[in-house]
Amino acid sequence: MNTIKISTFTLLLSVIPYIACSYVDLNLFCGDYNNGLIDVACLERIGDTQHMKTLIYNGRNDIDWNNYGASVEKILCKCKKLAQDSEKQYLSFGIQFYGECWASEYSVEDLLKKVPTSNKCVNGTYKECQPQNFHRKVEGLNGGEITIQSQACAGTDVSTSLYTYYYLREVEIETPDIGKETEWTSWTTCTKSCGKGYQERTRTACEMVSGVHRCDVLKEEMRECNKHACEEEKEEFRPINGKFREWSNWSPCVCGNTAPSIRTRKCDNPKPQNSGRNCVGEPFQMRPCFKMNC
Repeated sequence: MNTIKISTFTLLLSVIPYIACSYVDLNLFCGDYNNGLIDVACLERIGDTQHMKTLIYNGRNDIDWNNYGASVEKILCKCKKLAQDSEKQYLSFGIQFYGECWASEYSVEDLLKKVPTSNKCVNGTYKECQPQNFHRKVEGLNGGEITIQSQACAGTDVSTSLYTYYYLREVEIETPDIGKETEWTSWTTCTKSCGKGYQERTRTACEMVSGVHRCDVLKEEMRECNKHACEEEKEEFRPINGKFREWSNWSPCVCGNTAPSIRTRKCDNPKPQNSGRNCVGEPFQMRPCFKMNC
């Protein structure tokens, strides 16, 4: 479990390191020292989920893709103004899909506990925003004026760059470790000993499911096995099904007796061998004899 130290000032929330000297870990956007926005973290995509439901502003049509960094800051500042003018009290914001601004009534403390971090956010030159791009050290002047030395970051189609209002009050939050995923199970026994069979293995993984981070998502993998051709079965082990030979002649009728005439056939043409099937049918037949005088 990681512990992040943050600072707070007003009823609105944000995350910054505690100011203890002339250098602070802070990137301040869209305002002065007392009411700007700061970048917090790059998270997995949370806009349009239960954690961040409201699309305040879609700035994708206003983006100058050749000057993307400036466009993101304009979108962020417009998002801030719309949120401040709203009757709702939004506590955090997310820029995702390069220009959509989503707002949340959740605090960043809550979001950092509920949503995993990501490394898929980008800066103004479309390069990946590594964690060290957030809260880069800048110099505080005249007891609080901040010189900004980095660009705003934005989320992509799979990530959200999280921002919030700046305020001062030292608190500590705990962020959960990134998902607890299980190891792959052993491969199952191959379904065939030759002629290409299949094996499977499974594990549980962590994913966002309907806006909720879950670590019980079942993953499956399959691979081919025993792809070598099967050898011809040896003759002495090949199953042989039984077959009847031809019927015998009918037995003669006896004078003065009504005993039936009988004929038989044997199941030995060939006999069943090596778990082969028995002959199908009757091994004998009868027919009536009429009494004859001797």
